Amino acid sequence: MGESLLANNPTQFCLNVLNQASSDCEFVIVDGIRHKIVLEEIRKIIHPNKLIHVHLQISEEIRIKRIYERQEITPEEVQSIDNHPSEKQVTSVLVKLADKVIDGGKDIKDIITDLSEWLKLRVSQ
Repeated sequence: MGESLLANNPTQFCLNVLNQASSDCEFVIVDGIRHKIVLEEIRKIIHPNKLIHVHLQISEEIRIKRIYERQEITPEEVQSIDNHPSEKQVTSVLVKLADKVIDGGKDIKDIITDLSEWLKLRVSQ
């Protein structure tokens, strides 16, 4: 259903996602953006507020290891997931549009520290 709505009405898709947040929140974190059009539509919807796109990038080796740790899955199933059109933009397009790219292979405490420091500088600008 989400794919169909995204294909036919990306603005409504994004509004549905954003409407899940509380109306009195100071900021919203949207996890798992996989399409350039979603990034662009959210940017339009929230304007004049700013959208900060943080992209978590990991090596292929770590990514595959984590997939196998989370679920029982065959290499063929992993390949099928990777071949899905929504996954193609994650590594080829969205990473290039990011305001900040974070190495997801680092320790989670280091990731949080790095991101927190970066956001403090970014928000103060």
